[in-house]
Order: sequence, then structure tokens, then C-alpha cells
Amino acid sequence: MNVLNNAADTAPDAVELSAEVDGDMLQIDIADRGRASPRAKAQAGRVLFSSKPGRGWGMGLALTHATLERLGGSLTLAERDGGGTRVHIRLPWSPTK
Repeated sequence: MNVLNNAADTAPDAVELSAEVDGDMLQIDIADRGRASPRAKAQAGRVLFSSKPGRGWGMGLALTHATLERLGGSLTLAERDGGGTRVHIRLPWSPTK
């Protein structure tokens, strides 16, 4: 939810979400058209950093990153083609039968 909220705060009319299962991994992509700098993206989730002046401490993404790692997953940020950010989340997946 934190990643979706961040994308909506950045570019409320330009958020895309996709998800798929690839073998034993659930992959979720969240893309926005926000204007975070490459430096901000490199720091996001690793150090307490916020691009929301006066509105954030940067803890949400750091906690999300730590939680996903504890679950055996990962979170990566990348430039989105045409501008913006793409967040890629991977989580172990075990379908119920």
C-alpha cells in the first residue's frame, strides 16, 4: 500500500499497476510519472529520505523494503520509459490448492 500511495501522491492521474506470477514468485509493478531525481531513487528505501517537503520522513519505503526482504522478496526502483518511476516488487508465491 505504501508504494501505491507514494505513486498516487506523485502523479495521481498516471499510476499503472500490473501483477503476474512467474514460477514461484509474484511480481508486482507500480509505475508513475513523478519527477524524482535519479539520486533520490538511488537513496529510496535504503536511507531515510523523502521527496515530500514537510510531509514525509522517508520511513514508509524503508520499512516496505525491509519487510519485503524479510519475506524473501525484493523491491527495486528504476526509471520509467517516458519519465517517472517504476517500482518492481518480487515476493515468494505458493498458490493454495
